[in-house]
Amino acid sequence: MLAHPATRRRAQPAAILVRAAAVLALAAIVGSAAVAAGAEQAGGKRKPVSFTVSEYAYKKLERAHKLLAEEQYEEASKVIEELARRRGLSRHERALIEQTRGYIASSQGRYAEAAAAFERCLKLEALPEGAQLNTRYNLAQLYLALERYDAAIETLKRWFAETENPGPAAYYLLAVAYAQAGRREQALEPARKAVEKAKEPKEAWLELLLALYLERKNYERARPLLEQLVLRFPKKRYWLQLSAVYAELGRERDALAAMQLAYEQKLLDGDSELRNLARMYLYHEIPYQAARVLERGLAEGRIK
Repeated sequence: MLAHPATRRRAQPAAILVRAAAVLALAAIVGSAAVAAGAEQAGGKRKPVSFTVSEYAYKKLERAHKLLAEEQYEEASKVIEELARRRGLSRHERALIEQTRGYIASSQGRYAEAAAAFERCLKLEALPEGAQLNTRYNLAQLYLALERYDAAIETLKRWFAETENPGPAAYYLLAVAYAQAGRREQALEPARKAVEKAKEPKEAWLELLLALYLERKNYERARPLLEQLVLRFPKKRYWLQLSAVYAELGRERDALAAMQLAYEQKLLDGDSELRNLARMYLYHEIPYQAARVLERGLAEGRIK
């Protein structure tokens, strides 16, 4: 049976990604304070919102974000809660408070609390379009970290509907959410787009698409992925999988060549792997090489 990489992996912790977004949020606050007045109504669906921030609120938000960047989370939380108790806050200011609460909680690994804060922020519909989209994307990442896969899928689908030219990382995120939710048929298309849109797909992106193809026994599609993986990330499991895929496609010589290259890179160290390589040499009527593999394996104690 052809082995393939596992895809049941936990989502990467979202704290680092969300903390990076907090830096952008501070820049947005600065922009809000700089304008005298403003309003946005996207497609007539959102209520008009003034994106102005009072001087008091601006200073508190700026202070909270500075403390957050310095990883002084308790102090940052105190500042933001002091601001939250102030009367007469605008809807936009309340959205910024919830957004900052989310950043603080996420940075401390309190993902459920962070997700709830971002949910409240989005419900207010009181951020500029770009900030609203970033918050929605951050929320989807938190849902993945919380293993709330269906919620992550629905959040990302809405994000895609509102975003022009999404990047490959977003497609990978959606593919992971589908795969983890057990909806692996639906994971295939976003996984394929993630790899196709990237100049140099990340190893995890290639692995996920590979696993989905191997599950379907689509060896012809799996082959170029494995050929890319062994060139960029020459790990033993990829060489073994490539050899097995070549064999499934009837390319026995290529299957042997893959095993031979893995052997030359000292990647084959198990008894069964070395014996299998020797058998392949014998199958192709190369007994001398088979004998060398067995003799060396016995001498090094890798064949028992």
